[in-house]
Amino acid sequence: TYTLDDVTGIARALTGWQRTGEASSFDKWQLPLKHHAPDHEQGEKQFLGITIPAGTDGPTTLRITLDHIANHPNVGPFIGRQLIQRLVTSNPSAAFVQRVAATWADNGQGVRGDLFAVVRAILIDAEATDDATLTLDDYGKIREPMMRFAQWARTFNASDPSGAYNIPDLSD
Repeated sequence: TYTLDDVTGIARALTGWQRTGEASSFDKWQLPLKHHAPDHEQGEKQFLGITIPAGTDGPTTLRITLDHIANHPNVGPFIGRQLIQRLVTSNPSAAFVQRVAATWADNGQGVRGDLFAVVRAILIDAEATDDATLTLDDYGKIREPMMRFAQWARTFNASDPSGAYNIPDLSD
């Protein structure tokens, strides 16, 4: 799908962005990035069949890059599979992924990349709502290890009397 040259080209396109918060502040992870023009690669950038001309400013380069990636034919199936695995089943059928990818490509009103429509398509798909699928051996979602641990800790009201381990309130 992509080559090392594509990865290098995208890396060049994404140069110049930095955090806006103080280095010691937790907020730095929550604030938007800001563009620092002197750190932006000014040369031509080529990746995934597109060329961004030399001298294009950072914000414009970012918009072009993200738009081009979002329009790549592999994005719909990739996002569809990832969301299905998180929301419905760990082992979706190819047909389920394809139906969701089709919704990514066109939400029914000619709009590409409508995430609301994609999630709706996942949750109302026959494969997600059909009672017969619940009896299949390879259907369902396996809980991730951290979620399993949090459930165990909530179930048994885990705590650390010694204070050696910080176990936060897991009630919610």
